[in-house]
Amino acid sequence: AEDAARVATEQSVADLQKLCDAFAEAAQGPDADLTEVARCDVAFHMAIAAASGGTLLPRMLGELNEVLSESRSATLSRRGQMSASAKQHQAIVDAVALGDQKGAQQAARRHMAGIITWVSTFGDDAPQD
Repeated sequence: AEDAARVATEQSVADLQKLCDAFAEAAQGPDADLTEVARCDVAFHMAIAAASGGTLLPRMLGELNEVLSESRSATLSRRGQMSASAKQHQAIVDAVALGDQKGAQQAARRHMAGIITWVSTFGDDAPQD
């Protein structure tokens, strides 16, 4: 996100906003289609990588997304996560649009930190043998 903020064009910001809006719309309501939300999430993350201007990050992220499809569904199905992700995505887009490299980096880190925290506690409430 930091690199995207540094090199973003008007068009790449418009594309990011469109994908951010699509994610937020797909994530609305109790009957949100998890498959569609996940597809929008992947598209948003891929667009951030592409907006960074490099070729390695989008390629690596593309491969990583294939491996993480099940964990993405589990993460997004967590109560409140879709709404939180939509807000966090918007914060990233806002910083990129302003060319705020530090703000974009911080917004991306906050987004990932929430996921990492949740994953690290996953199963803590599972029944013990």
